[in-house]
Amino acid sequence: MDTEKLIHSKKALYVAGTAIVLAGLFYLFLRPKAGVAPILDSVYPSTIAAGSEHTQLLLTGSGFDRDSVAMLGGTQYLQTSFFSDKQLNATVPSASLVTAGTLQVKVVNTTSGQSSGSVPVTVAGTANPPVLSSISPTTASVPDTSLSITATGTGFEADSVIKWGSTALTTTCPGATSCSAPVPTSLYAVAGNYPVTVNNGGLASSAIQFTVTDPNYSLIVVPNNGATPIPVQVGSPLTVKAIGNVASNGYSANWSIAPSGGVASIIPTSGLTTTFSCAQSGGPFTVTATYPGLMAGTAVYQCASSGGGGGGGSTINLSDCSQTALANAWGQMSSGSYVLKFPNCTTTWTANKTLTVPAAVASVTLQGNTIVNCTGTPGSSTYSCTSTDNTVLVDGFASGQPVLTLSAGAANSLRITGLTFRGGTGQAKFNGVINVGGGTPGLRVDHCRFNFNTYSPQNAGTAIQLNYSPVYGVIDHNLFEAPQQNNNVKVYNGTGYGDKEFNQPANLGSSQFIFIEDNLMNGGFANDCKNGGRMVLRYNRLIVVGYSGAYQSHGVGQGTENERTCRAIEAYHNYFHNPNPANNQFAGGEIGGGTGVDWGNTYTAGYSNVIVFRVLRELASGHAATPYPTGPGYCGVGSSGKSSPIDQNLDATGYACFDEVGRGQGDLLSGDWLPPAGHGSGCGKANSTLGSCPATWPRQKLEPWYQWLETKAAATAMALNMNFNGTAPAANRDDFPYTTVFNGTSGTGAGTHASRPLTCTMNPATYPAGNSPGVGYWETDTNTLFVCAGKDTWVQYYKPYQYPHPLDTGP
Repeated sequence: MDTEKLIHSKKALYVAGTAIVLAGLFYLFLRPKAGVAPILDSVYPSTIAAGSEHTQLLLTGSGFDRDSVAMLGGTQYLQTSFFSDKQLNATVPSASLVTAGTLQVKVVNTTSGQSSGSVPVTVAGTANPPVLSSISPTTASVPDTSLSITATGTGFEADSVIKWGSTALTTTCPGATSCSAPVPTSLYAVAGNYPVTVNNGGLASSAIQFTVTDPNYSLIVVPNNGATPIPVQVGSPLTVKAIGNVASNGYSANWSIAPSGGVASIIPTSGLTTTFSCAQSGGPFTVTATYPGLMAGTAVYQCASSGGGGGGGSTINLSDCSQTALANAWGQMSSGSYVLKFPNCTTTWTANKTLTVPAAVASVTLQGNTIVNCTGTPGSSTYSCTSTDNTVLVDGFASGQPVLTLSAGAANSLRITGLTFRGGTGQAKFNGVINVGGGTPGLRVDHCRFNFNTYSPQNAGTAIQLNYSPVYGVIDHNLFEAPQQNNNVKVYNGTGYGDKEFNQPANLGSSQFIFIEDNLMNGGFANDCKNGGRMVLRYNRLIVVGYSGAYQSHGVGQGTENERTCRAIEAYHNYFHNPNPANNQFAGGEIGGGTGVDWGNTYTAGYSNVIVFRVLRELASGHAATPYPTGPGYCGVGSSGKSSPIDQNLDATGYACFDEVGRGQGDLLSGDWLPPAGHGSGCGKANSTLGSCPATWPRQKLEPWYQWLETKAAATAMALNMNFNGTAPAANRDDFPYTTVFNGTSGTGAGTHASRPLTCTMNPATYPAGNSPGVGYWETDTNTLFVCAGKDTWVQYYKPYQYPHPLDTGP
């Protein structure tokens, strides 16, 4: 063998041998000693006060390894950290420190299975939980923006913590009897009951419930006649319903009856409906529906023996379909609930008939025999309605006034179903063929046909007008057929000219709207809206040819000078179709002011924009604004060279214009905003700082429009966003259009709750300071819109009201 190679081979053998020897020595001297028990010499601290929070122990001894674990009493493993073979850290949970006594601590080497002896740790003192006597305040209302709780009791400590449910608040305790803490808005963004406790370490006081209410919630028990009992016949059970948007937010009503006993009963005692039954005559009985922690609604019923005094659900058959026959049947009502049933007929009405529901009558149904059958998926291209016209009322009234004017009060319910209204020789009905007022919250117009294509000569008008009172309810499963300029439903359901509604929250997502749903509208505009009206347009198929918006609202001063604009609109899950796509200067909505949401709609060809916002008081072209104070004047100086004092006038555009897009609740409580002429006694200023007439800008809150997740036909060139006709309103301030890539800085995004950005941008508007909703995010898995209400603070802003509407109980 070559000498050099032999030397290299010997060196390699030497190095390898050395490595083996060193590895063996390392294993022999540094490995854990199998079968050798760890030794625990001491535990620090050796004494812990009873009631302490989680406490960390320092364990000192020998023979510890990375698999060593501290134990209490030989059964409870503690969270353990290894520092060296002589030291460990272990954490004792607060639950083990509640009562005085002695804890035995030892160490187990899980690799060898060997354990040390035990070292005692004393839990000293008699631990008593703090006593919480009261909290102040005990209630708050969404959307309050500042809330701080003061807790009063005994046994509080300097480091006591107030908890809101399971969330610890930043707490200050100046003494043993008082603690206080601010509550983040995100913790009370949803109405309900929240337990509040004071905690000393692991010891908690008993809880006191904090109630968060929401003005958007509403509850009405129907049928309802206020304090006047509604007769219910023995043997004829009455279905009673709880109407309110709390149900759509996951709450369920609890029912009770007083006095209780064998005379009357309710079954079931929970849910949205119950059945009131009478075993014998007696009463009155108060039936109460309660949404725990939110509110309660009541109705009063009287058990009447069979044949006594007009009971609930009585049917009166009309002798024919004339207005005289209807008036005669109407006059037979006394108290309770009634169905006025029309026969099969075709009858021409040549005059107006005005009827008022008596105060003692809980509900009235006008029922014909027309059959409207709707098939397919509501709000899609497959949705279709056909009609078999068995009860036909023809408009032969040579006047622009309605053929039927109905008034139903706040304690009345009114239903119109199974009737065909057909155009004849009558004049255009700009106030509706049917005109409903009186303030009823329980209107339903369903399964009717409105055929306006049969007028001779042809004219345009309105099918239904809700007239100058807060009429709420649902218009569903109807077939509307009309020429181009017809308004199918006029939503003028504010109080008077709408001042009251603009002094209240918008109440998006509540029952305080008229719901237009599950209809086929073949021609005409879906609606018009003004005077503080509130409407929801959802799950309809609309076949519309026109020059403006398929749904729309008047701007302020567009018409009678002191009429307000529409208070709020929700439009979602509708199918918009323009059969003449060449006429593409058409928008889904044309909005003149107020607030709202637009989402989830589908558009075919022939639409230019989802929404066009028009601030008409900025536009001299096509709109003549009467100078202030006789009229509102122009907003800004661009059209007339002179601004109007009813606007905020932050710049030359007049921003913020009175009632413009994105403006809502303000200080003007009542009276005229156009002194001295008008409908009231001057400019209202109660509880405000408006000063005396002439009126100034009423400090309207910024309530932006939000829009998201629209769908368009593949060949449609429209932009799925909002477009302004005017200069004052601005995106990401007055409206937040949908953006597909959303990072929390602009627009409205959509996705799951888990995908919502952690950060968000507030609204840049200067009024009201710190209280204007910013960017929006629609959670697709919770069906809820959240908005940015503070730096990186998301709060719930809108959740759709339950669908179908509770009044929709079928044909």
